[in-house]
Amino acid sequence: MTTALTSGAAWLAKVAALPRRTLGRSPWPPDGKPAPIPIGRVFHVVRVPAGSAARAVRYLEARSIPTGPVLAQPHAWSVLVPTWLVDGRDIPGGVLLTGRDQTKVLRCPQPGRPASKDRYWKNAPDGSGQLMDPPALAEAIAMTIATSAGDDGSNPAHRDPHEGLPS
Repeated sequence: MTTALTSGAAWLAKVAALPRRTLGRSPWPPDGKPAPIPIGRVFHVVRVPAGSAARAVRYLEARSIPTGPVLAQPHAWSVLVPTWLVDGRDIPGGVLLTGRDQTKVLRCPQPGRPASKDRYWKNAPDGSGQLMDPPALAEAIAMTIATSAGDDGSNPAHRDPHEGLPS
């Protein structure tokens, strides 16, 4: 039995199908494991350390700035950005992953389905194709780094509950 995809999952399935045009097929295996979604065709990924990413997303949300899809993992969050972002110098504090030189994928859980503890959508794709604005992300990271410069991380109130286990 197949279940209907949410609009965000349908958008990711379309990204996974490009350029083959095998639309309508779900890239997620029946066991619910994450599917490999190609990077570089529709979006690039900026990988940001989990603590900085969580603070940056909270900063953007507090200012009602759309974040686009953000995939959270214990040590780093993956932020989907437009492909016009050419080099990582635009995002201090993040690492740009592209699919230009070789095929790279982002292993994504299916939006709208239960995720694992170690990989979940902080902000799932909504089907609109909206991605994070790189200058907004850069500003948010810079602002959160500046405001937390005196924070040694010892205050547990500063930790997002999904950032992973303390080291």
